[in-house]
Amino acid sequence: MRSYTEIAASASLGAALTDRVGAYAETFGFAPQDGSGTISRYVNAGVTFLFNPDLQLDVRAGVGPASQRTRDYFAGIGLVVRR
Repeated sequence: MRSYTEIAASASLGAALTDRVGAYAETFGFAPQDGSGTISRYVNAGVTFLFNPDLQLDVRAGVGPASQRTRDYFAGIGLVVRR
């Protein structure tokens, strides 16, 4: 097994659209320190919906780095429960 260091960074911007709905955009990237020089950069955006003060849903979609012929796309949902 080989180990190496990887640096990760992100920046995001969000806004409340209503009392219960929000939107955000984010960019993030990873830079493995293994000498390959390969840096992966991603962008995504999403919408959040607050059901109540203790339950929030988010839906997001984004795109990753372009490779030789394709670009990586991703989507996801998340649920946050505060106790």
